[in-house]
Amino acid sequence: IVSNTLTSALVSARTGKRIPDSQCGFRLMTRKVIERIHLTTPGYEAETEFLLRAADLGFRFASVRVQTIYRGEKSHMTNWQTTRNFLKVLLGKTHVEI
Repeated sequence: IVSNTLTSALVSARTGKRIPDSQCGFRLMTRKVIERIHLTTPGYEAETEFLLRAADLGFRFASVRVQTIYRGEKSHMTNWQTTRNFLKVLLGKTHVEI
């Protein structure tokens, strides 16, 4: 929760748009968005890259709360590498390690 709050605040500051959950994998978008945004990063960083590119292209954002339900699943996120790769994407260095 702390990590998502921090990354969402950083992505919101970088884009100038209110993004309460930057890591939510649920996105509704138009075909135009899909055709214009071409991601270069793998894994968890793709969410951040997508939001940054969409903001840079001037697309509008809206948020709807969804309930998160954890059932004891183990996270596959590697904290240090994922954090480092997130910062690379946030700072505009989109080539990240897999």
